[in-house]
Amino acid sequence: MDEFDLDLKEVNELNAVYQAEPRNNDRRICICGHAMSRHHFDKYDGKHYCKPGQLSCPCLIPRAVIDVPNTRYFMRKSMGAGAKHSLPRGIAASMEALGDDFTERKKWLVPAECDFCHKPAKYFPVRVSPLGKILEDDEKDEGVTAFVCVDCRNSQDAVVPEDIAISDSSQ
Repeated sequence: MDEFDLDLKEVNELNAVYQAEPRNNDRRICICGHAMSRHHFDKYDGKHYCKPGQLSCPCLIPRAVIDVPNTRYFMRKSMGAGAKHSLPRGIAASMEALGDDFTERKKWLVPAECDFCHKPAKYFPVRVSPLGKILEDDEKDEGVTAFVCVDCRNSQDAVVPEDIAISDSSQ
């Protein structure tokens, strides 16, 4: 650095400040449908952020639900529940692109049960409000997803358990 009229210590400090986050080998996918490596906690405002590529996902509660061999196909936007949700869309894209490698290497990290009533059920992602109200497909995504069985999806009395719902005070 003798060629520069700069202090090496100052340059190294700036390099540390502007250093990009290294890629990690975390292959888990959040219930929001995006890689867990795309979720970050901002210690200054005390909130989680999900930023898959150029998208901005409103995910409030990162929750790893599946481990996959490749996360690149999980960069989709949720447009509603079920087939419109980014999680099954990413899984379908992965199956199409990776075939048997994806099918054989994927590993579910949560049991196949309803997050509301805890009865065994196939996975069906539904967007819910932070207080647990099931959202219609045309309503704004409020950043919480739950796996919900057909009975709870059709029930007016279904309530999200406290470990899924967020109270008003934590927003």
